Amino acid sequence: MRCKKCNQQNVNHANYCYFCGGVFSEEERKCAREKSVWYKLVQLKDRYDTITLSKITGSKAFQVGSIIGTILIGGYFIIQNGYQFKLKESDSYTYEYNINEKEYYVYLKNDEAQLNLYAPESVNQFYVRYYSEDNELLSENGYDNIEDVKVEVQNNNPRNYYKISYDKSENDINTIKIYTLKEASNE
Repeated sequence: MRCKKCNQQNVNHANYCYFCGGVFSEEERKCAREKSVWYKLVQLKDRYDTITLSKITGSKAFQVGSIIGTILIGGYFIIQNGYQFKLKESDSYTYEYNINEKEYYVYLKNDEAQLNLYAPESVNQFYVRYYSEDNELLSENGYDNIEDVKVEVQNNNPRNYYKISYDKSENDINTIKIYTLKEASNE
C-alpha cells in the first residue's frame, strides 16, 4: 500500500503508515489486499475447489460433447477398418500386407486360388485387372459375385500384379493391389 500523505510503500495488511503514522482506511486496505498476488491465488484456489467431477460430467455440454466425440472416434475406426475393401484370411493362401505401399503379397498353396474378399457394401460387379510390371493392362475380367474372384500364381514374372476393384474406377478406397507367388513347400 502506498501512503497518501508521505507517498511511501507499506505492507498490504498495515493499519498505519510505518513512515509517517498516517491511518489507512478499511477501503484502502481492502483494495491493496485484492491487488496482491496471494489474494488472487487464494481466489483461484477457491474457485477451482468448487469444481467437482460430478459437476463437470453432469453438465449438458460435457454429455453432448462425449456423445459426439464417441461417434466421431467410432466412425473413424469404422472407416479405417470396417469399410475398407480388403483381403481376408483363407485356407488356400497366406498373405502379407505392405502398409506403406498398400499392397498384398499373396502366397498361394496351389497354382490358383479363390480370394476371400471383404467389400463394405453390397456390390454387383467386381473387376480383376492384371498388369505387367510396366503398368500395362494385360487382361481384365468381371465377376458378378465376390466368391468367384480368383487369381493365379505368376511365377513367370512376380512383378506383374492384380488390381481388384468393386467398380469401374480404381481409386484407393475400392481397389486392392495383389502380387501372387507360389507358397514354398515344406517337403
